Amino acid sequence: MKKVLAYCRISLLLLLVLCISGCEFRPLDEPGSGVKINVRVDVNTVVNVTTHIYNEKIPVPEIHPDVMHVTFYEEDGDRLVSESFITQKEVSEDGTCTMVGYANVLPGTYKMLVYTYGTSYTYVYDNYSWSSINARALQANDFIHNRYKTSVATKGTVPPIITYTPDHVVVASNEKEVIPYNSDSHTIHAVASTVVETYYMQVKVDGLQYVSTVRAFLSGMASGNMLSARKPVNDMNTVLFFDMKKSDDKGEPVICAVFNTFGRVEGADNKVSVTFDIVTVDGEAQSYTVDITDLFETEECKKYHWLLLEDKLKIENAQGNGGFDLGVNQWEEEEHKVHF
Repeated sequence: MKKVLAYCRISLLLLLVLCISGCEFRPLDEPGSGVKINVRVDVNTVVNVTTHIYNEKIPVPEIHPDVMHVTFYEEDGDRLVSESFITQKEVSEDGTCTMVGYANVLPGTYKMLVYTYGTSYTYVYDNYSWSSINARALQANDFIHNRYKTSVATKGTVPPIITYTPDHVVVASNEKEVIPYNSDSHTIHAVASTVVETYYMQVKVDGLQYVSTVRAFLSGMASGNMLSARKPVNDMNTVLFFDMKKSDDKGEPVICAVFNTFGRVEGADNKVSVTFDIVTVDGEAQSYTVDITDLFETEECKKYHWLLLEDKLKIENAQGNGGFDLGVNQWEEEEHKVHF
């Protein structure tokens, strides 16, 4: 009986201490880890895709992503700490695309990067590092590399890396993304825009009916983009490859193309040239290399990314020789014939 009374007195003393000190019982609450991601894809001002289209007959590239990769990096470091994929696409009445999904990330402050995932011709490398993550275009196949060596490259020179033109990659980033406590009800809102530029190129042609196929090899373009910094990778040993189409400009025959690029290599000394690799209807191959550096300084190129060559390419007939009808600016002309 005495022991029972002692226990009761101890219990009463503990209750009195709790009341005096103002302590209270609180349920343990684990922080939430599910964060909603809402990324609006802004493509309303992409020239030659959604605005300022020069030739309506030429198809334009697609931009809207189907999958986006959401990555979180250390706030004061470089290491990837969490990643998720979002796939739900919502398209409004005005055509605006929004990608929606969830990411599993603990509360804290992070560097966040969201980008298009799963494109055909653009690959993202080094995504484990905030400072190193970059996008690059797929290298062209052996046939195209051999074609360049045969019809374009100068003997004795080191051949460049030939790549296809990149797909558009839209990117959203924030160096101070805060995930709060109880983040189950938190939504990250971001706006993604493309790191790829789209250009339109055309050259006038006499004898377009004798042209079978035209390929273009364009030098002086960046080889990739550093996604977190949104800066081009300035690699001079890269050449873009793309097919050109037969068309017309207000009734005048032209060969032309809408193509993507990571942009021009930075630097005033960078020269830009394009080689037109032409095969006539009788299988004769001809190539012409043109310096188009000055075209990038024109108002049309700066505003709209239009590369409009004024001189005219002449294909006299299926059995004859072609050439340029030279204007005021003398072009360096090279001609190589390859028999298949």
